[in-house]
Formats: sequence, structure tokens, C-alpha cells
Amino acid sequence: MPQQQHKSKPFKEAAIQLALQAVKQDATLTLRRAAAIYNAPYNTLRNRYAGRTARANCTPKSRNMDQTKEDDVVVKHILELVTRGFPPRLAAVADMANSLRAERNIGQVGSNWPSTFVKGRPELTIKFNCKYNYKRALCKDPKIIQG
Repeated sequence: MPQQQHKSKPFKEAAIQLALQAVKQDATLTLRRAAAIYNAPYNTLRNRYAGRTARANCTPKSRNMDQTKEDDVVVKHILELVTRGFPPRLAAVADMANSLRAERNIGQVGSNWPSTFVKGRPELTIKFNCKYNYKRALCKDPKIIQG
């Protein structure tokens, strides 16, 4: 089940930033007191004071590759293979991503990553091969239809 995204309201974020500035300027002001004065959540204020970035400003761990460069390289390579008549399977997509990640000394992508990657890119679609029945092939043969 995906994790719920809690969006910090803009007025809360402003209150947190004001409280952080006040704590940094006034050495006698404690975090709890600043949280009470500016009506900001204490735990969030404490985490930000310790150096943790806001969740909205950090990239999720599920984002395995650099969005702008590596994703586009994989998509371009997939589309090239498709135009040549060799559409890659999901395992081949995972191999492409793993080879790019190996250059940066990062571990491999997960087992579900390729299907999620393809679902997230509108220019890519998955088509499955199925057996073509011999009788169906005969029905499309013009010589047999003409009789």
C-alpha cells in the first residue's frame, strides 16, 4: 500500500520558518516556547532545527534514477528498440536501469521497478504476445477466402 502524502499547509510552513529564525536569533528562546508562540508543531520544528529537510523538498527513495537524465536515456533506448522491431521485456528494462546504476555504484532496482517505470511513462505501453491460432490465420488468407 503506498504511503500517504501529507502536504504541509503553507501557513504552517511559514510558522515553522519564522520559529526557526526566532530560535536562531534569540539564544534564550527554546524550541518549545517558539513552537507555542508561532503555533508550529514542536516535533517538526525540532527536526528542522536538527537539519532534517522537509519531506516535500526531498526525493523519495522509490525514485531510483535521476529524473531528468537517466529516465530519458532508458526511454529513448526502449523506443529505439521498438522502432527496430525488438521491443524489450521488463527484465531488459531492469537490466538497462541496473547498468546505469552500476556506473554510480548504486544497488540494483527492485523486482517491481520496471513495471512501475513503464506505467509512469505515458509514451511507453506494454503489449503482450500471444499465440496466433492457425485457423485464424487461414481465415485471413485471401486465396482461401476466394475459394
